[in-house]
Amino acid sequence: MVVKTRGIVFRNQKYGETSVILDVFTEEKGLQSYMVHGVRKAKARVPASLVQVMSLVDLVSDSRDDKSLHHIKEIRPAWVYHSIPFDLKKGAIGLFMIEMARKSIREIEENRPLFEFIYHSFLLLDQVSQGVSNFHLRFLCELSVFLGFHPDGEARPTRPFSTSRRGCLFPYRLLTRTSSTRTTPFYSTACSAAPTNRCTRSSSPARSARPCCTI
Repeated sequence: MVVKTRGIVFRNQKYGETSVILDVFTEEKGLQSYMVHGVRKAKARVPASLVQVMSLVDLVSDSRDDKSLHHIKEIRPAWVYHSIPFDLKKGAIGLFMIEMARKSIREIEENRPLFEFIYHSFLLLDQVSQGVSNFHLRFLCELSVFLGFHPDGEARPTRPFSTSRRGCLFPYRLLTRTSSTRTTPFYSTACSAAPTNRCTRSSSPARSARPCCTI
């Protein structure tokens, strides 16, 4: 079956003298592997720059459910980056984002919402001109929604803090007190009891939060 789809190149691995194997997250088929021949020749029909990691592409390929490696019939750029290849900060952020996505996504089924999120995240990273220092943190927070875990509650000016230990949003910052045996979190503002909102609590006594009213 011939499939025409958009894709995001997750990984580029050399194969033989002139070929490469691509891991591409596609809109129609999820995560797929493709063989592309002759990419590393001097006069290649498909330029090597087109199949670099983070590339956004339109491709036409043969797809068979009984095979894990497919062949690309046609490939062309869906978007040509204007700033990411020339900006060291954006390039580093983009590589971090693509690596996190590659490590997190294993599904070979269609997942259009997840694809659209990652695709437009790279478009936005390429087009934004300032304020990219925390772009990857925003990306991770939004990616966690698709992966099935994310901070509990709604971020508001009155509840701006979150912790990986509890997974909840708090109106105060949770600090840590380190000892030789364990690290115990405590609250940075006076409190009379531990928060009772929906949180993931550990069953281990060593990992339980201990509220402290004095600092």
